[in-house]
Amino acid sequence: MYMFLQLKDLASQKLITVPEEGMTFGREGGDAQVQVADMGVSKRHAEVFCEAGAWFLKDLGSSNGTMLANERIGDATEILPGDVFQLSKRKFEVLKVVEDDAGDEGDEQQ
Repeated sequence: MYMFLQLKDLASQKLITVPEEGMTFGREGGDAQVQVADMGVSKRHAEVFCEAGAWFLKDLGSSNGTMLANERIGDATEILPGDVFQLSKRKFEVLKVVEDDAGDEGDEQQ
């Protein structure tokens, strides 16, 4: 089974799908996979990733920090649907975890 995490950029309303291996977030012009136009965001600011079935947010040594529920985090911190995290002024909402059972019929009615 493969898992994805759906996030919403609250400024642009754009949906972001994060694969299990994770994605980096940073300022435009850097090498982060999700780039935002905010000079308060570091080029490699934070990372969202999955480990042992749980999703985590980790600050990557950014200048202004990464906020989760209005508290600055450092080490990897678990995130759940409904959580909002912030990089400088940019906010992202955790929407849901999507599990992809490719090839598994499951309990679907035909």
